[in-house]
Amino acid sequence: MLTREFLKSADCQSSFGPIEESLLLSTEQRTASLHHFLLNKPSKGPLWVFGYGSLMWNPLLDYDRVETAYLEGWSRDFCLTLIVGRGTSETPGRMLVLVEGGITIGRFGSH
Repeated sequence: MLTREFLKSADCQSSFGPIEESLLLSTEQRTASLHHFLLNKPSKGPLWVFGYGSLMWNPLLDYDRVETAYLEGWSRDFCLTLIVGRGTSETPGRMLVLVEGGITIGRFGSH
């Protein structure tokens, strides 16, 4: 099951079973990737994250500011099937994604 503690530790191997090592980033690589992204993002202002699912009610991120947000032209849909952390091959779980059309009300958080 995907939990807050799992996401903090990013312990993919014990939760999902064997994963080819070349597909995983080390803690150092993830940290370097994050720092590279933050240094090269288009705006030097705060980074805003749009939450439209669990990021609204159980965010792993620490936000300085949170606001209600509207995303026109996109809506939520439980159309992504997963067996990792949400189900089995026989009965996969579902995850929210954004699909074209409609409107989604979510939360913007900045850090």
